[in-house]
Amino acid sequence: MIFLILVIIASATGAFCETGLTGGLGITHLEQSFVLFERDTISTGNEGKAFLEGNWNRVIGNNELRLYSSLNSGTETFWGRAKAEHERTGVNNLTIKSDLAFDLRQPYSLGDIPGYYKWSVNSRARKKWDEARGSASFSFEDKRFTSESSYAYDYSLSRIRFDFGFPLIAERDELTFGYQFAFRYAPDTTEANYQRNNVFVSWDYFSGGNYWRADFDGERRVYNKGDLSGNHWRTNWNIAPKIGLTDKLTLEPKLIAESYRYDLASSVYPNRDEISVKTTGEWAFSPYLYGSIGPRYLVSWANLSESDNYREYSMEFGLDWLKYRKIWLDLIVEPGFRVYEGEIPEEFAFYSNFWFVEISAISSYWITERLRVDLIGIYSPEWHDIDDNDITTLYLSTNLKYEFFKSK
Repeated sequence: MIFLILVIIASATGAFCETGLTGGLGITHLEQSFVLFERDTISTGNEGKAFLEGNWNRVIGNNELRLYSSLNSGTETFWGRAKAEHERTGVNNLTIKSDLAFDLRQPYSLGDIPGYYKWSVNSRARKKWDEARGSASFSFEDKRFTSESSYAYDYSLSRIRFDFGFPLIAERDELTFGYQFAFRYAPDTTEANYQRNNVFVSWDYFSGGNYWRADFDGERRVYNKGDLSGNHWRTNWNIAPKIGLTDKLTLEPKLIAESYRYDLASSVYPNRDEISVKTTGEWAFSPYLYGSIGPRYLVSWANLSESDNYREYSMEFGLDWLKYRKIWLDLIVEPGFRVYEGEIPEEFAFYSNFWFVEISAISSYWITERLRVDLIGIYSPEWHDIDDNDITTLYLSTNLKYEFFKSK
């Protein structure tokens, strides 16, 4: 609330470089339909809300200060956030950025998901040389719940990260190496404590209308609970170039490969691998409208876990329509089929082969220059070989936002 007051005062006095205040109404709907004990079941949840968001920004010499706050009062819960950021650009291309944030969530009923409060602090220093750049960052967050369960427990998380990038073969490319150490401490449950080491490697290359990118993330996670269960190695590869075939047609192949290896593999922690291959062609109908289409193939296999052995075949259709301050629509429709390998044990019978459709949409429409409607929607039905295994998930979030002012 203090930040919102500052925003209002700033706008009235004209003392700051940029301010904004947005308010509105919204509703969220979550629905799942499935069969439970041979009976059709529908689980639904609805929440209406009113919200107010404010921001304040000022540049003084080499310093920039940004404040942000958001208040959401719903029919089921209250949520608020306040955040302050400071960025300083010093001599010799040295930039230091820090932020401090507070979050609060409180349900109105004791039977709801537990509420919490969280605070976090982040600091990052970036340095640029003629042909290279480096950065070092530290972050800490502390989260406390109003009540605890196996999924909601108090914890603190500390992270430190280093990155260094430089051109490999030309000025248009960059090879980056990174390392991160993280430690999570949960005072009331040692099973949630862990140490995590990550190494990152990425390569970016620009050539004419083409863009090539490859990423690697390797992780070693160790839980501090006195045994080997849960401890694992994880690797993730992501290769995603963009190749301009014509002025209007772009080819976007993508390969994602992820692997887990546990110190003590079991049916709960199975060693598993997953590979996803997708090739999409994007066509520019206009500078504002793009359409895409392409097949996707995914294969997953694991030892000691029959439910993780399957193949997926699907076709993805996409539409991206953007006219700033007028309309934005990002729509993806993906029909497909999943087939499980081998014979599924009776206790996992609900993992039967199925057809599916994944539909997701994010859109904004400006009714006037200051008034807009936002929509986020996900619709995911599954049709199984065994009818009782069918499940449908629907999520809708709609907001009506009004921008009271935005000044410079």
